[in-house]
Amino acid sequence: MDIINYYPHDLNTRFHACITYSKRKDNHYKLKDILRLYHISKASLMRWMKRFDGTKESLKDKSKRPITPHPNSHTSDEIKNINNLLKRNPNIGLSELYGKLRRDYAYTRHPASLFRFLRKMGILTTNQPFSKWGEVFGDPVIANAIIDRLVHHCELIKITGMSYRIKDKNIFDDDI
Repeated sequence: MDIINYYPHDLNTRFHACITYSKRKDNHYKLKDILRLYHISKASLMRWMKRFDGTKESLKDKSKRPITPHPNSHTSDEIKNINNLLKRNPNIGLSELYGKLRRDYAYTRHPASLFRFLRKMGILTTNQPFSKWGEVFGDPVIANAIIDRLVHHCELIKITGMSYRIKDKNIFDDDI
C-alpha cells in the first residue's frame, strides 16, 4: 500500500492553473487536461477560481487564526498574574498555583481552564501526588478529569530523593 503525502500547491501552480482554466477556450484545453497538467483536483481548481481576480495576491492563503481573542480567554491581568507567580516560583505545581491565584488574586475560573492555559504554554509541574488533587481542587471529579487529560497528553517523570535545590545545604543537621 502506497502512502500518499499531501503537499499543498504553491502559489505559482495555483496562478497558472487559474490562468489556463480562464483561457481554456483560446488554447483548446479541456478541464481534465488542466487537472492532469497541474496535478490538481477539480474541487481545488473551482475553489481557487471563486476567489481569483487575475492577480496572485487573490490566491494567497489566508490565516485561519481569529482576529480577536475568544471572549472567555484569560484576561491580560490574569495572564500577568499567572506569569508573575510562575516567574517567582518556577517549580510551582498546578495545585499550588491554582490555590495561590484563588487566594491572592481572586481567580474565579475553573481549574481546568488554568490547566488548559498552562498546557498551551507548555508548563506543568506538581509536587502533590495525584491522590491529593481532589482536596486541592475541592472536587475529586474535577481532579480526575484533569489527571486523565494530563496523563493522556504528557509524559510523567517521577523524581525521588533529595531536592536538587537544597542538596549542598545542611538543613538537616541537628546542630543548627
